[in-house]
Amino acid sequence: MEKARISCQSREKKVFIVDEVHAYDAYMGKELEQLISVLAYYGAPIILLSATMSQTQRTQYLSAFQSVLSVEPSKDSDVETLSYPLFTKADSNGIESIPVLSNRPRNIDVSWLSSEKQCIEYIIEKASSGKSVVWIRNTIDDALRAFRSLLSSKKIDPEKILLFHSRFAFSDRQRIEEQAVSELGKRSSSERAGKIVIATQVIEQSLDIDADELISDLAPIDLLVQRSGRLHRHNRDASGRVKDTGADERGTPVLHILAPRWAESPQQDWYSAMFHAGAYVYPNHARLWLTQKVLREQGTIQLPDNARLLIESVYGNGLDIPSGLQDSALEDRGKEYSARSMAKNNLIVFSAGYSSVSFQEDLSSADWNSGVSDDIDDSYFAGDVSTRLASESVNIWLAQNTNGKIIPYSGGDGPEAWESSRLSVRRGWWEKNKNACIGLSEDCLEDWCREHKKNKDYSLVLLVEENCDFYTDREGLVGNNKKQEE
Repeated sequence: MEKARISCQSREKKVFIVDEVHAYDAYMGKELEQLISVLAYYGAPIILLSATMSQTQRTQYLSAFQSVLSVEPSKDSDVETLSYPLFTKADSNGIESIPVLSNRPRNIDVSWLSSEKQCIEYIIEKASSGKSVVWIRNTIDDALRAFRSLLSSKKIDPEKILLFHSRFAFSDRQRIEEQAVSELGKRSSSERAGKIVIATQVIEQSLDIDADELISDLAPIDLLVQRSGRLHRHNRDASGRVKDTGADERGTPVLHILAPRWAESPQQDWYSAMFHAGAYVYPNHARLWLTQKVLREQGTIQLPDNARLLIESVYGNGLDIPSGLQDSALEDRGKEYSARSMAKNNLIVFSAGYSSVSFQEDLSSADWNSGVSDDIDDSYFAGDVSTRLASESVNIWLAQNTNGKIIPYSGGDGPEAWESSRLSVRRGWWEKNKNACIGLSEDCLEDWCREHKKNKDYSLVLLVEENCDFYTDREGLVGNNKKQEE
C-alpha cells in the first residue's frame, strides 16, 4: 500500500469535485465519507459543493477527511458558525472556516396555499395575465392530476402547458427539457408569456428555468430553497426581457407553498391527509412541520442572510418535535441508521488490497499498511451490492411494431436508439400498473433480451401503438391512470 501511495503522489494531481452534496441520502452519504477518506489518504484535493448542506453533514465529511491523516484530528473552532456562504478549508493543519460575501443577495417572500383548487385558480389568473408559472409537485401522479385539471379548465391554451417528470422515455424527456429551457431559460423573452410548467423534482436542480411565479408542494426546507432558485433566476425587465445589468423589474419574488393548514399540535396524519403519495416520498413529517414552522416565523427566504438559520431549524440537533409527529421522526432516524449500516457493510476496504473478499471494518480504524491477512477464506463472497439504496426498479424500453419488426420508439436503430426509448420505474409501481400496458409476448421478450444482451428479470418492452393510452409524448407513462379528469 505504501508503494502504491508513493506512485500515486508522483503523478499529476487530479481534483475530485462533488456538486449538490446535500442531495445524498444516508446510504450514499456513508459511501461518500469512505471515498473522501481514501482520497485524503492519497493526498488528492477534494471539493464539496452545496447550497444547503447542514452542519451535521458538514461535520461527517470533515471527520471522514481527517480520520486518515497522520496528525491528531483537530476540531473546527468555528463549527457553529451561521455564516453563509461559507468556505471551509481542511488539511493536516486543521480546519479553517471563512465567511464569503455574496455578490447577489436574494429575498423571496413566502405565501401559503391550502388546496389544489387554489393553486389551479392562481395559475390560471397569472398565466392569463402573461406571467410564466412553474408548479413543482412531489409525485408524478400529483403532477399529472394538476396538468389534466388545467387542460380541463379550458381557460388556458393547451400548447402553453408543459408536463415534466421522470416517467418519460429519454427522447421525450430530452425534448421537453429543451422546450422548457427554450421557453423559460435565460435568453427567453416574449415566448415565455403565459407558459406553464407542471413538474416534479426533476426540475429543482441543474436546470436553467426562470419562472415569474412559482408554486411548490411542501417539501423539506433544503429542497424548497433549491426550488426557489427557479424563481426570478435572471434579471428581467417588466416585460420579461433579460437584463445584463440592473435590478429585476418583476417585483418581489414570492414562493407559494401548497401545505396543510398550520397546526401547533399536529396529528399523525397532518401531512398524509393532504399528500397521500407525497407522505411516502418525504416520510419524516416532523421535518416538513419544522419547515413550515420556520418559514411562517421568518416569512421570507433571505439568501444569504437567513439560509443557515432555515437549514439548522429543520436539520439541527435538539429540535422540539410535536408528539403527533415523533413516531415519524424516530422511524425515519432508524431508517437512516440502518442505511448507513448497510452502506458500511457494502463498502470496499482499500487497506486490504486486492482480494476476492471484502473486510467489513470501518476505514478510520483500519491499518493502512497491514496488507492482506493470510487467514482469508476465499470461499467467502459478499454478493452483489449497490451504490445506492433504492426500491428495485424495472427498465422499460418503448417500441413500435412496424410490419412485424420491433423497432425503438424514438426511431432509428441500434443501441443508441433503444437507449433513447428507455425509462425506469419502481417495480412496485409496475406490478400495480402492468395490466394496463401492452408488452411483447414472453417468447418475443426472451428473444429481444437475448439479442440486446439484457437481463429478462429486469427488462420489459412495451408496444406504443397509435392511440396508445398508457403512454403519450405529453403525459409519459401513466399506466392505470388513463382517464382524463373532468
